[in-house]
Amino acid sequence: MKRSILLLFFAFVSFNCFAQTPDSLTLRKLIIKESKEGGKLDFFTRIKGKETVGSQIKPGVYAQNIHIAWYYWGKANYVSGIKTLEEVLSIFKEWKEREPGRMEVEHIRLGYADGDNKKK
Repeated sequence: MKRSILLLFFAFVSFNCFAQTPDSLTLRKLIIKESKEGGKLDFFTRIKGKETVGSQIKPGVYAQNIHIAWYYWGKANYVSGIKTLEEVLSIFKEWKEREPGRMEVEHIRLGYADGDNKKK
């Protein structure tokens, strides 16, 4: 009995140690792929032509559709497992092939931080 419990414990530990988890490079590529048009992280295609239209988020707080899309994109990066905001911004640079603007950084940061706050 003792031996079988010990064997079961070692099997469980070795399974967890060797389980496949996406590495950082694979995760980056997946986020970039899913951020393109039609992907799961494409919050931008459906607002084309209406980027500057404002929406009321809560009483007295308004945001443009593009800002809301950047917020959700930042939050999706956090949920996907990206460890730092710096890495999220690095993914943005690789995806868009340019530096993010001030407003993009701010709304991505807010979305990423919101995901982090939900965890606590």
